Amino acid sequence: MKDLFLNIHFLRNRLTELDLKQSWVAKKVGVDPKTLRRWLHGKVKKIQRANAIALAEVLETSIGELTLSSEEDFYATNQDQKTAAELLSSSQLLEKLGPIHEWNVVEALLKATLIPNL
Repeated sequence: MKDLFLNIHFLRNRLTELDLKQSWVAKKVGVDPKTLRRWLHGKVKKIQRANAIALAEVLETSIGELTLSSEEDFYATNQDQKTAAELLSSSQLLEKLGPIHEWNVVEALLKATLIPNL
């Protein structure tokens, strides 16, 4: 069986949305809790099809939402970056982070959204 790329962002959000305990989910899926933590932290990017099916069932979702067609789908597109930059520039984030001297956070966020012709 072919392994599938796991949509880590969806997995994290779904666990939070359903207020599920990681240990309970791991038990229901039939994996070690450490395996689930590796999935959640992105240390493992692929999941066995059987585990994906079991996980989707526990999370009451589809395989399509839980997985990605390729690893590239995990990363932001140029349009995603542009949208993020526009949201950052229109937010009051700089005003909030400046007084507490979180310039490294500001710099990292800005660099993460820098693309040509922005």
